Amino acid sequence: MTVYKGFPALAESSQRKLSRLSPGGMEDNISSSAEPTNMPSQSEEISGNEPNRRKNSAERVSTAPFLGAWIVYLRQHVLLPGVALALLYFTVLSFGTLMTATLEWQGMPAFVIGIARGISAMVGIGATFVYPVLQSRISTLRTGLWSIWCQWTFLLVCVASIWVQNRLVSAYMLTFGVATSRLGLWMFDLSVIQQMQDDVCEADRCIVGGVQNSLQSTMDLLGYVMGIIISKPQHLFHFEKLFKSMKWMTRSPTLENTFVPPNGLSQQLLS
Repeated sequence: MTVYKGFPALAESSQRKLSRLSPGGMEDNISSSAEPTNMPSQSEEISGNEPNRRKNSAERVSTAPFLGAWIVYLRQHVLLPGVALALLYFTVLSFGTLMTATLEWQGMPAFVIGIARGISAMVGIGATFVYPVLQSRISTLRTGLWSIWCQWTFLLVCVASIWVQNRLVSAYMLTFGVATSRLGLWMFDLSVIQQMQDDVCEADRCIVGGVQNSLQSTMDLLGYVMGIIISKPQHLFHFEKLFKSMKWMTRSPTLENTFVPPNGLSQQLLS
């Protein structure tokens, strides 16, 4: 009894339990359960709620944040340079796991691959010093256009490595072409980022940057999917596959050329 005095709620709960167990309480429960109910059947509820569910689903999709973000991105003036930059991620011509595995299969020592990756990183860092100089002299747009074609030119060495019979020499040519192409790649990356910062309004800048990163990650993922489909190293840099990769690389500068109007480019070249 002292517990009930200290905690009245326990006394009330115990009384309710006793009333339920009493004969009168059991009869009340039986009578209440025996009363007929006019509840609709489950099939009627499903048929009645189906249009509402479809309407709610359509409203949820139309008001989804990601859809609004893509609409904002597609309306931007820098759409084509952003897509051109994202296309560069759908390739095997980079010092990733796919290319490293292929170079090891071709007989290149692991320490040489490490040195080549270090040189590639140094070339990329060098691009961050070259870009401000070019941008201050020939404008952001022209720097991006020239840098993407610079990368494409260096990657022609990778295409030429296909016809080299010596497998080790072909691997060295492939490594050289990829490492030197980082100069144009990172300058183009900086150019597109600066165009987005200059031409996109401040309210939409974070949205556009988020969509751009998601698009680049998607293209990078497709590159790994291609590696799963073409799992053998001897087939990864086959003639057809390498040219497919170069085809995507060529679409990137083509989009950049489309972004630049011919009269605007001629005026800039004469300036």
